[in-house]
Amino acid sequence: MLAGNSGGPGPPAAPHAVCAARSLCPTLECMSPDFVQLAMHYQAQLSGYLVAHLTDRGIADGTAVRRGLGSDDDNITVPVWSDRGISFFERWSLDDLGMPLDDVGFVSRYPADRFREQHDVLVFAEGIYECLIFESMGIPAVCATGTGLYFKRREWVPLLRDVSEILVAFRSGERQSRRKFVLSREEVISNILIALPQARRIEWPISIRQDEGAFEYFVRDSHEADDFWRL
Repeated sequence: MLAGNSGGPGPPAAPHAVCAARSLCPTLECMSPDFVQLAMHYQAQLSGYLVAHLTDRGIADGTAVRRGLGSDDDNITVPVWSDRGISFFERWSLDDLGMPLDDVGFVSRYPADRFREQHDVLVFAEGIYECLIFESMGIPAVCATGTGLYFKRREWVPLLRDVSEILVAFRSGERQSRRKFVLSREEVISNILIALPQARRIEWPISIRQDEGAFEYFVRDSHEADDFWRL
C-alpha cells in the first residue's frame, strides 16, 4: 500500500504549504488533486520542533518548504512525483531520517523537476535525505528514491546526457543488499560511471568512515559547499 493514501485531508493548509505544493511541479496536472491536498495537509503539520530537527540533521528550512516536507504526526513525509503520474510519500522516522518506512514497490527519480533543468554540474546522491542535504548547501543534486541504490539507465541517461559533469557522491564504503536482485553500492556506482562518461566518483576524505556521507561531511565536520567542489 502506498504511504500516505489513508486518512482524511484534514484542515485547510497554511499559506506557506500551499505555495510549497505549487512549487513541487511546474504544473499541478502532474499530481492528482487528492495527492496535492494531502501533501499540503502533511506540510501544515510540520511543527517548529520538527523543522528544527530537520535543520539539525542538515535539511534547511527553505529546502523543507520548497520540497514539501511534512509530518503525519509520527513521521516525516516527503512527497514524490514523476512525469508519468506516479505520486507517493516516502516516510521517515525521526530517529532514522532517510530510511524509508514503506516499500512502495517501485523506484522513482527525485526530484523530478531537477532532471529537466539545465546544469553544468549535478550531484547524484544516495537517497532523498542525502539529496536534500546537498540542496540545502546550494548544490544541485538528484537521486533514486527508497534506499537510493538504483540507477534506471534506460530512463535516466537521456535526461542526464547533457549535464557537463556528474559527481557520484554516494556514502562511503561498500553496502551489500540482503535482497535478491538488488545491487550493492559499488555496483550501482559502477553502472552510473559506465552509462555516463561525464560522471566521476567523489572521493570522501578519510574522516568520512563506512556508511557516512553528506550529513557527516557538511553537518558533523562543518564543511562548506566550496570544500565539496574541491574534492
